[in-house]
Amino acid sequence: MLNREADKPNRPGAGSNPGRGGSGTSTSTYLAPGAKIQGEISGKTEVVIDGELDGQVKLNQLVTVGSQGLVKGEIHAQAVRVSGKVMGNIVGQDRVEVMATGTVEGDIIAPRVTVADGAFLKGKVEMTSAGGGSESSS
Repeated sequence: MLNREADKPNRPGAGSNPGRGGSGTSTSTYLAPGAKIQGEISGKTEVVIDGELDGQVKLNQLVTVGSQGLVKGEIHAQAVRVSGKVMGNIVGQDRVEVMATGTVEGDIIAPRVTVADGAFLKGKVEMTSAGGGSESSS
C-alpha cells in the first residue's frame, strides 16, 4: 500500500538522483500528505515522507522529508534530505541536507551537512568521518 512506484515522478525530491543507493532500482516508499503513521520505518528502500510519522526511521537509503512532511522521532539513514519538519535527532551515514523550507529541532550527526539559507535548525551539528567516528579530538 505504501510502495507506489508509479507516483514517484510527481513527488518532491523523488527521482532527482537516479542511480543513487547502488541498488539499481527506482522503488521507493511514499507516505502521502494527510497520512499518519505511528511506529518505526525500517528497510532497504528509499522513503519519501509528505505525511506525518510519529516514530523512528532506520534505513540504509535516502530519506526525504517533503515540504508537507513531519517526523516526530529520530532518523538514521544513509542520507537525509529535509524540506519539511523533523522533531528529533538525525544521523546520516553519508550526508544530511536541510533545504530552505526545512526545519530541524534536534541534533544532526553526519560526515557532510548542508543547511540552506532560510532553513531552521535548533540543535547541534556534529561532523563525523565517513566511517562514522567523531572528528572531535581530546
